[in-house]
Amino acid sequence: MSLSIRARLTLWYTVVLTLALALCGGLFYVLHTRARLAQVDAELARAEALLSRAVSAELEEGLDLAAAAPEVVADVEMPGLFLGVFDEAGGLLSGPWGDLPTGGAGETPPPERARATEETGAGRFRVLRTWHREGGIVYGVGGVEVSARGGGSLRCWPAAAAQRSRRTRRG
Repeated sequence: MSLSIRARLTLWYTVVLTLALALCGGLFYVLHTRARLAQVDAELARAEALLSRAVSAELEEGLDLAAAAPEVVADVEMPGLFLGVFDEAGGLLSGPWGDLPTGGAGETPPPERARATEETGAGRFRVLRTWHREGGIVYGVGGVEVSARGGGSLRCWPAAAAQRSRRTRRG
């Protein structure tokens, strides 16, 4: 059975239009995802800067890091973000970090900045951790953003969640 020229042209135009729409849709999705990720990273960087300035101010007032951490985390609240303060070894001092990897334990010195998207059955999280030095004290601060799509709870994270971030160190 042979198709008429009208049917073949209709079929050809349908295939070309479908491919063009799929390509445009895929391109839009990739660009939108990257823009949203950049937005989240900027929000986490602002939160990290605020938290590190608050820790620095508390340390300048004479508090030790263990005493300053809970006070700072209690004072700095940002909707949609979970914030944490870490000691030099990467141990959590304060904040609802749950079982997320801390990104510094056992490493000397810890990485200056670690950023990753962590994903488990509990949800999808964007994590930023940075390390600072105030006088002779090295401490880390971090923020976690829970994506609208994944929506998880930090309490549900498995303890063995692996950190999949590429760490960079500035000189």
